[in-house]
Amino acid sequence: MLKKLKSLFVIEEAGGNISANTETADKNTAPSGKSSATINSSSSGKAKKSSPVVKGAPQEKFVNILLEAVEKNNLEGFDYLEYKQSLQSLSKMNMDETTQYKSAFAMASTMGVSKEKLVKSVHHYLSVLKNEETKFNQALTSQINHKVGQRKEGLKSLKDNIKNKESQINKLQKQIESHKNDLEKVKAEIENAQSKVEGTKSGFYGSYKVVASQMEKDLKKINEYL
Repeated sequence: MLKKLKSLFVIEEAGGNISANTETADKNTAPSGKSSATINSSSSGKAKKSSPVVKGAPQEKFVNILLEAVEKNNLEGFDYLEYKQSLQSLSKMNMDETTQYKSAFAMASTMGVSKEKLVKSVHHYLSVLKNEETKFNQALTSQINHKVGQRKEGLKSLKDNIKNKESQINKLQKQIESHKNDLEKVKAEIENAQSKVEGTKSGFYGSYKVVASQMEKDLKKINEYL
């Protein structure tokens, strides 16, 4: 099920890279490989704010985490996910985007699905993604405190030691040089830890953007076309 769900939102490329699956939503209106992360919020039923704008390429592990959460919270019956599958099928046919959305909705209507139910289900899955973002940020904060905070405290202690030892330059020169080496090592560890944390953050938001932006784009078009 995850593989099928994944195919609705991303395309796995050579070399392990992934990108937004633009075929199911905007092949007739947007350049290939690019997607918008914004959505209008002026009318009722639309998202109140857009996804966070954070640069970063999507990573498979985060896409999997996000879509596993969506799968775990899949609503019963025909909803946005099934509608998305219908759009994917219709995208392979020679019809314009408006017709795709209307045709997919016509099929959904035969199963008792209203526009309101469809919109509500999109909001449901966006809230699932938002919950995953909250959990990610909590874990990220903990990781920063653990990997960076403790080292910064150690850095301050080393600086104090250096200052004290420099007052005894002639007698303690070797000890001072040792602490200076330790200082550079800790600085390097901090930079490395910060780089890893930023890489993790970048990967998550790249993944978040590629999934959430399509949901928001579909929501906009559902409200525009239906």
